[in-house]
Amino acid sequence: MKVSIECVPCFLKQIYEVTGIVCKDPKDQLSLLRECIVKLSELPLRDMKPPQVAKILHSFIKKKSGISDPYKEFKKMSNLIARSLVEKLRHKVKDSEDPFETSLRLAIAGNIIDYGQARDVNDKVVENSIEESLSAELDSALIKRLYNDIQKSDFVLYLGDNAGEVFFDKLFIEHFPKHSVVFAVRGAPIINDATVEDVIEAELHKICTKVIDTGDETPGIVLEDCSKEFIDIFKKADIIISKGQGNFETLSDTKGKRIYFLFKIKCEPVSHETGYEFGRTVILCRE
Repeated sequence: MKVSIECVPCFLKQIYEVTGIVCKDPKDQLSLLRECIVKLSELPLRDMKPPQVAKILHSFIKKKSGISDPYKEFKKMSNLIARSLVEKLRHKVKDSEDPFETSLRLAIAGNIIDYGQARDVNDKVVENSIEESLSAELDSALIKRLYNDIQKSDFVLYLGDNAGEVFFDKLFIEHFPKHSVVFAVRGAPIINDATVEDVIEAELHKICTKVIDTGDETPGIVLEDCSKEFIDIFKKADIIISKGQGNFETLSDTKGKRIYFLFKIKCEPVSHETGYEFGRTVILCRE
């Protein structure tokens, strides 16, 4: 999915917010913002996917500021919120008519924890997302197909998205028909995307066959920039479960792999691409 003109305000909003985090002096922020806008204006946007642009801009800001993980404290807060909520939700999953589908819906609900889109994420926002996801209209046949595919797969590659959200992913994976799962996250901090440190905090390494990173800090999956280890696993996976909009933006046109996309639609370009309205909880499959 290529960058559209509608993506530009989002890029500007992101660089405004992250420069506000790394710069204490408004004058310094304005100076860095100007540099970022020049950088953005020089990029071949028509040939790029949105997460590729985000990687360049955030890497530039980190280099200029000397702060390698601007969202570190936000990620810690996200993990605390998610841990508390997930523990309260376990009984809801256990007592539900279909624990697999319920935990899937909760995993998508966790995708609301995204500081690339909004910084006002709190307990109430996540709780509202949970209620919406539990009642959302989803393709039941596709959910059943995913369950069956997991059941007959030698191993599943699960692409994580955000810190905090990974606690919801763990709850979902616990209800897989079998746990032959490789869980992958970003190769370095970017926005509030999960890294291996967050996965270990969520204890996903205790239920997954393996935890790896992509070898790249793009907030999505750009295979040519990923490590050989990740590419080999990507190619060998029987099916791929992809969480989050950034992963969808970079993998939606991938051919030859069955990829299930689980996420919330957070912008109009992705709404146009999928045919679903803004804010919708979705499960899609492309191959």
